[in-house]
Amino acid sequence: MSGLVERHGATSPPEAARWPTRRELVLNAAGLLVPIFAAVLALPVLTTNLGLPGFGALSLLLALFTYVGVLDFGFSAAVAYRASMLVARGQTRDIPDTVRTAAAVVLVLGAGVAAVVAALAAPFVAAFASGSAPLQVQLTAGIRVLACVMPIIFLGALLTSVQLAHCDFSRLNYVRISVGLATVVLTAVATFWTQDLQVLAAIIALVRVAGALVQATLVSRLVPALFRTPVLCSLDVLRPMLHFGGWITVSNLIGPVMTYMDRFYLGFERSLVEVAEYVSPYELATRISLLPAAVLPALFPRMVAAAASGAGCADDDFLARIAGLVALGCALPAAALACFSPEILRAWMGDVLPSTSAVALQVLAAGVLVNCVAQVFFQRVQAAGDTKRIACTHLAELGAYLLLLWLTTAAYGVVGVALAWTLRVLIDAAVFCHHAARLLPAAHARACWRIYAVTLVYALALMCTAMVASFWVRALFLLPPLLLASAKHRELIDVFRSRT
Repeated sequence: MSGLVERHGATSPPEAARWPTRRELVLNAAGLLVPIFAAVLALPVLTTNLGLPGFGALSLLLALFTYVGVLDFGFSAAVAYRASMLVARGQTRDIPDTVRTAAAVVLVLGAGVAAVVAALAAPFVAAFASGSAPLQVQLTAGIRVLACVMPIIFLGALLTSVQLAHCDFSRLNYVRISVGLATVVLTAVATFWTQDLQVLAAIIALVRVAGALVQATLVSRLVPALFRTPVLCSLDVLRPMLHFGGWITVSNLIGPVMTYMDRFYLGFERSLVEVAEYVSPYELATRISLLPAAVLPALFPRMVAAAASGAGCADDDFLARIAGLVALGCALPAAALACFSPEILRAWMGDVLPSTSAVALQVLAAGVLVNCVAQVFFQRVQAAGDTKRIACTHLAELGAYLLLLWLTTAAYGVVGVALAWTLRVLIDAAVFCHHAARLLPAAHARACWRIYAVTLVYALALMCTAMVASFWVRALFLLPPLLLASAKHRELIDVFRSRT
């Protein structure tokens, strides 16, 4: 388990390491859904007020800081892992040292990352954002503005980990909803008066700082002893966290590269207009992942405690059921996006986007469906503390993905980028299903493989909708998830009954 809580023996996880209630799962979903819904509504406003080049530049700005925001040497993940174990074992007296040590390190790391990002902003824009000179100047200034709050972004991720470990889902999601809504609404409203990316970046930065201050207040109540000792950094705590976080850092460096390289490559090889043509369907397709994003973080503390105690039989059975629930729950929205992508994009964005964006949405929806199931397997591997295996998997995938991206983009443009992304996640899901299956009893491992196989076959079928012109023929692809949901509706309702 990477030595993160090596001082304590393994015991059965007590009630503290509980499964989340249905109310908490709903709040987790709301914490993601409300800002996403606001962002979907705001996209037409942003594209109209900023134009496609300006919207493409804003997308690159946000993608860059989403990527840079995870380069905290794995400390937020290490805190979530260690604090979850300590809470489950009743060893909460060790949590203040963990939080203080990690906070001191990530603030220093954040300052260093901020300096590097600010220094490299101009060459980054020159390489990845071909366009007008004024827009490049604005994008460079916007990157430097957001660089100023990198330490706060790192600290906010760390505080989120502490709240997750304490199962403080209600307050966490109230903050998440508020910050997400404020970011989207204020940015969209500001575009009616200014299209300067530097001003928009300043608005986003101020909202993130305000959110981090609120989180710090909430965490100080969860961990009252946090400020009662002068010890700022404990080496005994730091060493195992560095060991765990080192592999997480490798994964965090490579994973987001594969997630966001598509739009950066488009900006480098093509234009900011094509970035916008790709980002719009991508952002819509990835909303399918709301269900696993809502459920899995809430399950992580319990998964960690069960994996550490060795009492995983019942929990592994539940893992297979969750994988099936995620596959079925995501299949219908994925099918709707794939089957009706031309109509959905036309109703949402008007005639701004070309037909290739609709095809890209059909391909991406299939990939996101499989990726949602892969997240269940990924979470199980990380809960076991096997961060080295995760990092090695991402390292092995990187070179192949970059080659695939180059080949498909040269041949098919925006659609080729979507195809490369989807093929990568199909392979990624198979690899993590294999890793998770190694941790499970044989019967449960076979159940996970069956779920992956069925999801893969249906995803490949959805990709074929891009070759079907008839609206009504495409609509037939909705029948499998509808029929299966009808047959399994009682099981879906009861899936958490014995756990929450």
